Amino acid sequence: MARRADDDADSLERALAPRRGHRWRALALGALVLAVCAAVFGAISSRSLLTAHSPTVRPAVHHNQPCPARVTSRPTEITIQPDRDGIGLVQNLAWSPLGTCIAVLATQTTRSGAPGPPLLATYAPTTGTLLSLVPLTTALTRALAGNPRATASLSGLSVEYGDPLWLPDGQHVVITVTALTPDELTPRLAGVLLVDDQGLQPHALLVPSGSTPPVVEWDLASGGAQVITALPPALDYRWDPDGTLRPVTTLTTTAPPPTPALSPIGDPAGGPSFTVWQPGLVYIALAPPTPGANVALPGAYVWQTNFAALAPDGRHLITGLNVTDRLEPRGRRLPSRRQLADLHLDQAAVLPMRDPSLEAILDALNPLGPPVSETPTILSWSPNGRLLATRPGFIQFGLSPRPLEVYDCATGRRVASLGAGLSPGEAFGDGFRPRWSPDSTRLAAYDFDPQTRLGVLTIWNIASIANPGGRI
Repeated sequence: MARRADDDADSLERALAPRRGHRWRALALGALVLAVCAAVFGAISSRSLLTAHSPTVRPAVHHNQPCPARVTSRPTEITIQPDRDGIGLVQNLAWSPLGTCIAVLATQTTRSGAPGPPLLATYAPTTGTLLSLVPLTTALTRALAGNPRATASLSGLSVEYGDPLWLPDGQHVVITVTALTPDELTPRLAGVLLVDDQGLQPHALLVPSGSTPPVVEWDLASGGAQVITALPPALDYRWDPDGTLRPVTTLTTTAPPPTPALSPIGDPAGGPSFTVWQPGLVYIALAPPTPGANVALPGAYVWQTNFAALAPDGRHLITGLNVTDRLEPRGRRLPSRRQLADLHLDQAAVLPMRDPSLEAILDALNPLGPPVSETPTILSWSPNGRLLATRPGFIQFGLSPRPLEVYDCATGRRVASLGAGLSPGEAFGDGFRPRWSPDSTRLAAYDFDPQTRLGVLTIWNIASIANPGGRI
């Protein structure tokens, strides 16, 4: 039996050889499916950029440490250089429930400079100290070793790892797993991987996937999984005591609901309720998705985000949630139903304009009238809903770098500009979405140093930099 387990682990290690990944944003219908193996975990959906044969630069031996029990200080600014720890491209960030750790999904540094194998690192945000490094390919191999069915199901597939999500205990992190065909175009398996902040005793669960990644409801106590239909479009959702996620303010495709008063955006990672205003992108859709089609003016304003939802009891989790809704700014010419159909947005629900800061961002997208650009802008509201962090999703060549900016949601005024700014000519993914601490006092963002071109993770104490009216 020991030899068979070793053989399975070896073949699984080959199957999990990291390769370059793609981003998937889709929903699928389905029915009850059987789990390949059961454990206690959950996940959030995103991408992982991986390469196959670049030799890695191994970091020095690191003895993993747990997250601190409490926050002891809040420096005005902390700068972390992940490259010094053998960490290359950062792909996403997640604060622990108490704000004592930041989980970093990244790739290992390679000698060629290309992204290497995936890693999960944790840092102390008050000191910048590296606390742990967990190689994800090794973790998944260990989680599935000894399970011939799981080994066979992954054979020959390209594996992507998703965004980190902390469980309520503040000690375990869950990550989505997507296994695709070798051409990396068609998903075959969807799953979740659980690791603790020490990298010990990993667990994994896999379910079959259709041609697009499914929305999956996981029972984290029993290890059961069910592929479900998309949730009804809504502005906000609430967990019932039995673990059912229900829409609260439903949306339609014709008109937005009344704009509610400023309130918290909610936390889908364990909060009792949450809104769809989670970190995401706003942009103007102009051209129909048909190659060679003409630009469709006046265009449609689109809000897009994707995340997972974990119930307060830490047991029920839904992954693969995707939101693509429309916005209708005041005073703007809006597309007709025919134009929306040409843009494939005629079935997109209409959101209310949340606050003056969102209006200011949309004005900046289009200051001169008819929409002229599809360039997305990254938005991230603080959990209490009072501040909005924003940065460009892409900067065209010839334009000046733009720093991360913070707006007061009540007034729409810019209250802070942070960092040296992003460089022109580069597109930025989930790793560049600013992430707020659970108490809304600190903001973490990843960037490239314009001089060294190395990654820099900066954590600002927003409460001491931009606190309009003392409302934080």
